[in-house]
Parts: sequence; C-alpha cells; structure tokens
Amino acid sequence: MNEIVFDFSKHEATNGQHVQYAQDSLAEVPEEMATKYGFALQYNAFRLATNNEVAGFKPNLGFLNTVKMEDTDKGRDDVFKLYRFLVKAHAEYDWDADRKEAGRTLFFAFEETGDATRMDYDSETAALNDLVSTLRTEPYVSALATLGLEEAPDKIEEKNQEFQTVYRERKRTEREKTIATDMKLLRAATDDAFDNLAKAVNALFAVNEMVTKDETTRTELGELIDNVNDVVYRFRKVIGSNSGTSGDGGETPTPEPVTPEITEVYSKVEDPHDPTGITRGKETIMKWVGDFELVNETGDGPGKIIVKDNFTGVEEEVPVEDILSRSNTGCEFIMIRDFAEGEYKIRIETYVDGSLLKLEYGKIIKLV
Repeated sequence: MNEIVFDFSKHEATNGQHVQYAQDSLAEVPEEMATKYGFALQYNAFRLATNNEVAGFKPNLGFLNTVKMEDTDKGRDDVFKLYRFLVKAHAEYDWDADRKEAGRTLFFAFEETGDATRMDYDSETAALNDLVSTLRTEPYVSALATLGLEEAPDKIEEKNQEFQTVYRERKRTEREKTIATDMKLLRAATDDAFDNLAKAVNALFAVNEMVTKDETTRTELGELIDNVNDVVYRFRKVIGSNSGTSGDGGETPTPEPVTPEITEVYSKVEDPHDPTGITRGKETIMKWVGDFELVNETGDGPGKIIVKDNFTGVEEEVPVEDILSRSNTGCEFIMIRDFAEGEYKIRIETYVDGSLLKLEYGKIIKLV
C-alpha cells in the first residue's frame, strides 16, 4: 500500500475505540520523521487534537475532597453492615427465643432495604433514610430494645448525614469546576487532523515515486505508511464488529447500548465452567460487557474488586497491587488469600463518564 488509508467510517467507533485508534496512530509517526520530511505542521496538529481527545475522554474528576467523600461513604457502609450482621446473628443463632424473634423482625427490615453498599451514592442515601424511618416505628423499636441496639437508627442516620454533607459540598462547589467536554467535537478535530496528516504523507511519497526517486525516502515513508495502515486496519475491523459491517460502509444505525454486566469469574488455570470453585490466592479472570474499564474516580489507577462472604456479610477488597491487568472487557487479579472456603459474592466499583458504577456478579462464587 503506497498511501495511508483515511477515508473510512470513523464515526461508527465508540469513544473509547476512537481514542485508542488516535493514540495508536500517533505512536506510529515519529516526530523526527515529521521534521525531516516537512510535515511537522500536520503532525503537531494531530498530536494536539489527540491529546485533547484523550483529556476529554478521561473523566475530569480531580476533586479535592474525593478521599473524604469515599471515607464517609465507607463509614455508612460499615455501620449498615455491622447492624445487619448483628441482627442476622441473633435471628439465626440466639438461644433466647425473644431475642431470636427480635432478630428475625429486624432482619426483615434490613432485607427489605437490600444491600445498600452496592447502590450508587444517591440510591444508598435514600435507602438508608428509609431504613432509619422504618426502625423508628413498631415493632422495630421494641425489637431493637430487646437486643440492646436502640442506638442503631441514630448511628445509621449520623453516618448517612456525614456522607450527604460532603457529597453536597462537592456537588455545589467542585462540580462547577468540571469542564463539560463535547466528545463529538473533539473526535471531529482528531479526524480532520489525521486526514490532513495522511494526505501530507501520501503526497510526499507520491512525489518521491514520480520525481525524486530517493530510496531512503521511499523506504522510510513506506514503512510509516504500512505501520499507520496496520492501525487503521485493526480499527476498521473493530468498528466493523460494532455495526456488523466491514467498517467501510456509510452511515449505519446506532447500535443499542449494552447494559454493563459481569459475565464470568473463574480461576485462570481452570475451566470457566468448572464447578469445583475458584482457588484462593491464585490468578483469577473476570469478564464483563459494557465497554468500560475498572478505574478509580481520578482515572489514574484501578477501581475496586470486593469479595463478600455470602453468609456473614464480611467483605474484603482486593489490594491494588493484586489487580494485574485491566481492559474494557475485563480484568485479571489475585483472588483474596485469607478467606475460608465457602460461598461468596463478588462485585466491582468503577467510574464511567464520571459516575460511580457498582456491579455485582449475578452468581455465587465458591472459593476453594
């Protein structure tokens, strides 16, 4: 191929795919070659446009009180889990009939609330407010007194209000600093800059073929063209899979969005469908759909993988250093080492376009 291919359906790509294509294309064009052959202007324009698109795609979430907000969210999660664990223990194991009945009564209220710790921020706030209101009515007030847990509604409300105070402050002050970025405009600028760069390189190669006929120029520009086209071919294949075409056609209907969902969790060395379980302390694969990556709120590190004992409700987070790799279709990590054998639930917490996304795997996993 003696020219860079640039006239194809870039609009069919997702934002993440488009960013990757731009970065990969830029990486194949050495800056020194742009200077040597006189297309530095087009190269610099493409580099600037690509960097702007990357910056726009990455969630603009560098909020000053993010850590405080996460701490207060964890605080309300912990107090909810504590009281849920206590009432469940009474409901299932207390030898005193009155306390056991009180535990069962209260556990019903917690079950009706659901697992608030897996909800988004606003939903959890509402759920905990509803729970507090319920616990301040009969027969729950009497049940709490029987178990000596009268302080539970006040403690849950206190922690929930602490979070709400920080959350509202962030929304009121720091959200105003967020720059709303139109990805369509950024993508269009990148596409224009790439097309101009491709045309410049193609023209230089053509002139050399017809007039100059310098072998070094032919070799160097030829390699550059081949390398960029390799990126283009991969990109066209990806966007073709989005629309069910080769990626070269005209406008196609926008595909229906895929609901984010964890689809598989299994030990790397085992069959994904092996019922014997997932080995603790070993490399584990998690796969999902929805075209998102496991990232923290600032976008500079991995999000959370949380494993929860299905019986006690005790949770443990996979250490950051044990998250080995991440992509927009899954991740690889070291399964929790110090849990006992048994049944567990697993979920992730990540950020997509600035919003917290909590996803729990729909199946119970068995650790062995």
